[in-house]
Amino acid sequence: MRLLQLRFTNINSLAGTWEIDFTNADFRRSPLFAIIGPTGSGKSTILDAVSLALYATTPRMTDTHVKFEGPDACPVMTKGEGAASAAVRFEADGREYLSRWSRRTKRTGRLSEDEVELVAFASPEDRTGRVIASQKRLWESEIQRITRMSFPIFTRSVLLAQGAFSNFLKAADDERANLLEKITGTDLYSAVSMKIFEKNRSARDSLDMAVARLEGMQILSDEDRRALEQTVTELSLKVPAMEKASKELDEALRWRRGLDRLTCDLAGSKPPQRRPRLPSSPSSGRPNAPSRPQSLSSAMKSFSRPRFCSHATSPNWPKRNLSLKRYALPSLIWKLP
Repeated sequence: MRLLQLRFTNINSLAGTWEIDFTNADFRRSPLFAIIGPTGSGKSTILDAVSLALYATTPRMTDTHVKFEGPDACPVMTKGEGAASAAVRFEADGREYLSRWSRRTKRTGRLSEDEVELVAFASPEDRTGRVIASQKRLWESEIQRITRMSFPIFTRSVLLAQGAFSNFLKAADDERANLLEKITGTDLYSAVSMKIFEKNRSARDSLDMAVARLEGMQILSDEDRRALEQTVTELSLKVPAMEKASKELDEALRWRRGLDRLTCDLAGSKPPQRRPRLPSSPSSGRPNAPSRPQSLSSAMKSFSRPRFCSHATSPNWPKRNLSLKRYALPSLIWKLP
């Protein structure tokens, strides 16, 4: 971040409007300069104006724990004045921004809330810009995003209040390194370094797994490899014959199922009924003769009548036919006169 212009009104002991143009040729020739003057001349006021324009507070306001009520609700406002403001134009990441802060006394005598605004410029020649934040919560988040610094980091790195420089020197190594990274913008290189480390660790883990798999593999000898190749060749030669046999079996199966359906249609769909056995004679053990003899023609009709039906889905239909015929033949014999 680089300051370009600073403009403030009625801040501390510097009543009225003051402006500093850091793009002036004198500042360009000597980028390193000092703010000098007697005590109370307003040296710290310039730094307070920069802090107010960016964060709406100052290190001295934070240290004294000022309560925002009564006539001292805004201790940075020049006594006897009814308004105070600060605006700073700065450059960050190649773009220019303008941040404003102000407070004023209302007709009721009470002070207004902080009025803030953040404007982004498309180019150095742009004089109007585009307002990107006018509410304090959004303004604070945008300032931290653009400058990459919160107010505590800003006061310990960029703007060191009187007596606060020792805090930076006494800070822990990790904290001081973090501050320097944010000031110089080298935190990007830290992120790149972490990404490279993670990628290197992932690649190393993949390499170790690949090496472990290679060590677990057994390399075949030339003789074993030739034997496996011979087996593959022999099996490949058998494939056409097996495919042909499979097609023939499928065709035979379809033909047999069709035959079973036709047989069932011709025989009828009524399931077979077994004829009960005749009671045996106690003396001879043979079945008793029917009480009423029948003619041969009627017996033949009874025998020739379909008494069973083979179902296409039943694999035991030949056995069923044999059993039915076995029961039908004795009936025919006993019916003969």
